[in-house]
Amino acid sequence: MTLSFAPERIEQWPIARLQPYARNAKTHGADQVAKIAASMAEFGWTVPCLVAEDGELIAGHGRVLAATQLGLSELAAPVLRGDVLPERIPATGLIILRDGQPGEPEVALSPLRYHYQHRAELEVVVQAPNGRSTAFDSLIATIGTTLEADRTLGGLCDWVEPEAPASVDLPI
Repeated sequence: MTLSFAPERIEQWPIARLQPYARNAKTHGADQVAKIAASMAEFGWTVPCLVAEDGELIAGHGRVLAATQLGLSELAAPVLRGDVLPERIPATGLIILRDGQPGEPEVALSPLRYHYQHRAELEVVVQAPNGRSTAFDSLIATIGTTLEADRTLGGLCDWVEPEAPASVDLPI
């Protein structure tokens, strides 16, 4: 599989034109939005939002809230035009990263270091007519094996400490 970044899809959009994704499960507290806004004010808008051609905001809800707080009226976003968004779960399953709040750091004074403990959740969805439990267990085992093999996620973090999965069987 080859994934590429398509800069020709980046457009300037008025924030007022955007409609939040109706099935977005992630919420952003006022303190998190304030932190995102502070980061944007200091470093600029470094991660674009993702927008469908009808104005539906697919990704970047927290950044849009922060931009509104900063008084911005437009954003740059890759726009999906004519792309088909998945309507069903792939046979192998779907993994969604729900990135939580970074929290406050522990500070060591000598030498000065900041240590963040950050919780991120993986939402794993398996939809199969037969053997759904087996497919779910297989996907969870693959995630566990991957995390065990590289606890730094290729250098993205210092250490990953996975917790036991909590499963919820919901009809979709």
